[in-house]
Amino acid sequence: MDNFKEVLVKDIAKKIQYGYTGKTVKSGNYKYLRITDIQNQKVDWDNVPISDISSEPEIEKYKLEPNDILFARTGATVGKSFLVEEVQNSIFASYLIRIKPKENIYPKFLYLFFQSENYWQQIRGHEVGAAQPNVNGQKLGLIKIPLPKMEIQKVIVSKLDEIFLKIDKSILLLEENLKHSKALLLSILDEEFGKLDCKQVEIGQILEKTINLNPITEFKEKEFTYIDITSINNVQYSIVNPKILKGKDAPSRAKKVVKQGDIVFATTRPNLKNIAIVKEDYINPIASTGFCVLRPLETKLNNEYLFYFLTSQKVQELITPFIKGAQYPAISDKDLLSIKIPLPNSISEQKKVVSTIKLITDTTNNFINEIQIKLDNLKALKSSLLDQAFKGEL
Repeated sequence: MDNFKEVLVKDIAKKIQYGYTGKTVKSGNYKYLRITDIQNQKVDWDNVPISDISSEPEIEKYKLEPNDILFARTGATVGKSFLVEEVQNSIFASYLIRIKPKENIYPKFLYLFFQSENYWQQIRGHEVGAAQPNVNGQKLGLIKIPLPKMEIQKVIVSKLDEIFLKIDKSILLLEENLKHSKALLLSILDEEFGKLDCKQVEIGQILEKTINLNPITEFKEKEFTYIDITSINNVQYSIVNPKILKGKDAPSRAKKVVKQGDIVFATTRPNLKNIAIVKEDYINPIASTGFCVLRPLETKLNNEYLFYFLTSQKVQELITPFIKGAQYPAISDKDLLSIKIPLPNSISEQKKVVSTIKLITDTTNNFINEIQIKLDNLKALKSSLLDQAFKGEL
């Protein structure tokens, strides 16, 4: 580390700036890049909407240029960054922060630091808000970065690029295997539900009513378990790391009371299938209003049977006509509960279907889990290499 000196981001940035507040329009000269347009460090420019920006001073202020680095400043992706390398005529939206690096720092070196655990530990320390975390430009400017001379920066970037190219190829191959395995699971579900010869019933007719409450008034100093969209692992359809909060710190979306055995179905971006059974006996569990909570009538509907049906591709086809909103596509609870499910006459028959599905899918699920472990290990390797690089040990 003798060749590194610790500096603040604000000292190696020409500018730290919030994006343009405007709206999208059908025609114009500039794309309007938003948080949601950046996926896996990539932008599909063909699907980026057009901005209403028109004045030359504003265009000059917000126009993106190569080597700009953008940050999500709020929401589930807070702190994630994107290096602008190739850019069309585009400006960036208000929920993004832009850093323009000074000449004494190699932009790709700075961007790679923003992927490191060192950075993430600092950014988590600067987050504001328990349920909807955010980071402002001032806090971002206080992030500390180990900075060597320019020639060393370029050597580090070159080494990491070479290694990461090989790792990313392996990751891409595993992700393709994962995609095919998931498709196989979906085909199994559609086949099993498709061959059932029984009546079709609206889901809402065979559920118990659920209630809402306000944790701020109900729990106050008591702790409760908050399940939001980020608590769902949509590969394994499970709840992972729900937040433990005091009632007084509850976010405004914490309203829906859940019980063990309930199913939570994320109604925002339902195509992502953030769906899970509440398997644990959590302390005062409350779900976000971003979920529809489904509690089957025990004498009418088995919860695992409902769960498997909700994860099927058939349900995606049924709900598609009801989804509204371009930027945040969503379905209402009412519309979700209006779709029909094939319903065998007895719980025992439903359990037989569940047993058949489990028997067929267990092997595939095990394979999926193995792939996921390999993916996690490769991503951990990248993290370890970044850690070594910014300690001068690469």
